[in-house]
Amino acid sequence: GRQRVMDRTFFERLEHKYVLLHADLVRATMQETRPGEQAMETDSLLDTEEGGRAREARAVQSISGVIRAVDKSLFERVVWRVTKGNAILKFANSPRMLAQYRDGQVEEVEKDAFVLFYSGRVIGDKLNKLCDTQDAHKYHVPNTAREQMQLLDELNRALLEHQQVTTQADKRKSEIIADLARRLGALEERVLAEQAIYATMNLFNSSIGKKTLVAEGWVPDRSIPDLRKAVQRGMSRGGASIPSVLSSVTPPGPPPTLTVTNKLSATFQSLNDAYGTPRYLELNPGIFYPVTYSFLFGIMFGDIGHGTLMLVGALFFISREKTWEGRQLSELLAPAYDGRYVLLLMSIFSIYCGCV
Repeated sequence: GRQRVMDRTFFERLEHKYVLLHADLVRATMQETRPGEQAMETDSLLDTEEGGRAREARAVQSISGVIRAVDKSLFERVVWRVTKGNAILKFANSPRMLAQYRDGQVEEVEKDAFVLFYSGRVIGDKLNKLCDTQDAHKYHVPNTAREQMQLLDELNRALLEHQQVTTQADKRKSEIIADLARRLGALEERVLAEQAIYATMNLFNSSIGKKTLVAEGWVPDRSIPDLRKAVQRGMSRGGASIPSVLSSVTPPGPPPTLTVTNKLSATFQSLNDAYGTPRYLELNPGIFYPVTYSFLFGIMFGDIGHGTLMLVGALFFISREKTWEGRQLSELLAPAYDGRYVLLLMSIFSIYCGCV
């Protein structure tokens, strides 16, 4: 996004500053000290271009930039082959770790500044294309010291401005995240409540021009007064102008089975439901499981010592009910805690059968 574009520009300006500080030193080593000479010209870099054109004197031009330090030798060989020796490549030989984007990630790469000296437009076009293929970043370096200082000041101001903007943006992000962190619990409860509301409303049927919602379901007879009170509370809290109507309808089939359990019988009832659920008004065999299942286990496992150890473990889990209820336990503790009353009865019958 926008931050990535700003970071990319920041990295390019850092490279430009690095080139600007080192390219002039490289140029100084190539220039001959001649009083009154403003432009460096040479005949040693002149050669016959393709097509048999005659040699003529041209002003020496240069290309400045940075390249990965590991690619310096390869870059130097390719420059020599492309220009047939009609270009001079000089490195600053002071590599520096510079950041860049690669495959969407920021990485630190060791780079070195270089200056290419050449003569002729054709060779210049070849070298520009070569820099693009070799991932060498080119940057403009003015010829005069005054222009270089002006450009350096502009780069420093731009870098300082980027750092200030980034600092302010990070500070603003921290403030927003801190505010969200303080309200995260309330926001999470609100989202979960809305999710539950919409999940429940999706179970309703629409009628009368999709302006009325109709919900059909099963409820025990003893819970109908509680249901009416809940509807009234919902109307008063929501400020509904049209009252909700609660009425009984003729069921299309037999009612579902409602099995009432408690802490002791819940786990035993799940063992029964693994084999099947009794139909409406049928006898629930799960009520016999706490005695029959535990007694059969005691006959099979009848041992006073092991039964005592199981009893101690079951009593420990039962004593932790107020602390662990509603918490997410580990995969090792959760099954044992859920079946704590099963362990309690099985241990009692194990001790009994062991004594007998």
